[in-house]
Parts: sequence; structure tokens; C-alpha cells
Amino acid sequence: MKQEHSISPLELMGIHGTTKSSTDESEPQFLIKTLKKGLPYKAYIDLGAERELGTESFLPILGISIATLKRRAKEKTFNPAESNKLYRFASLLAEASNALSSKEKAILWFKSPNRALSGDTPIDRLVTEVGYQQVQDLINRIKYGIYS
Repeated sequence: MKQEHSISPLELMGIHGTTKSSTDESEPQFLIKTLKKGLPYKAYIDLGAERELGTESFLPILGISIATLKRRAKEKTFNPAESNKLYRFASLLAEASNALSSKEKAILWFKSPNRALSGDTPIDRLVTEVGYQQVQDLINRIKYGIYS
């Protein structure tokens, strides 16, 4: 069963265009401006990755320590590099949610050992670019019904 509408990465993070103009949050200019400025800490909370995947699993994806996360909470924003990594994960989560028909199923998939990843979980592979591409490929296989 397919979802009625596609989930977007920014929707998962609670970010929407802030003006009444024709700014479309999917437009590259809006995304670039938002990521360069730095995502608000609230986007991390709204994404729910820490709660659903666990801090120990998620912080390596952002490349930060628990102390840095606490600083970001006080500062209420991530820097551009961290924001980019957070957005990349949100993009994968959105794609997996759409392919598997729910965010809950996608979260479970990210936490489950996967044969195509030599028994690793998808979340553990996201620390490197190569691992990220492997997970992206698996999501595409699910989307297009290719057995893997």
C-alpha cells in the first residue's frame, strides 16, 4: 500500500518556506540557502532520529560528539557541514519512508541487519560516502522492486 503523498526531507525536519511568496522548499536555491545558514537544532529534534535510532548510532553520521551536540542545542543551530549531513540523512529517511510506505517501517529497516550489506545495518553504513551510496542503492532497489 502506497502513501497518499510523498514525504519530503524538510517535512521530516519540520522546515517549510517562511514567506508567503512562491518560495518552494524543494527548489535548490531554498535548500542551499537553508543549509548554508545552518539548520536549526529543532530540525534534529523534529526528525526524531536520535529518539528512534539512538544517539550512539546517529551522532557518527553527523560526525560530532555528544559534547558538540549539547553545544548545538545551546546555540540552537548546526553549522553548514553538519546541516548538510543532517539533510542527507533526512533525504534517505524520506526516500525509505516513501518506498516502505511509512516512517516507522523505514526506521525499522535502518536498524535491521541487511544481507546486502554483509549483515550490517543501513544506519551503520552511513558514516562513509561509500556506505551512504550503498544504502541509497538499496532504497532504490526497494522503490523499483529489484530483489537484493
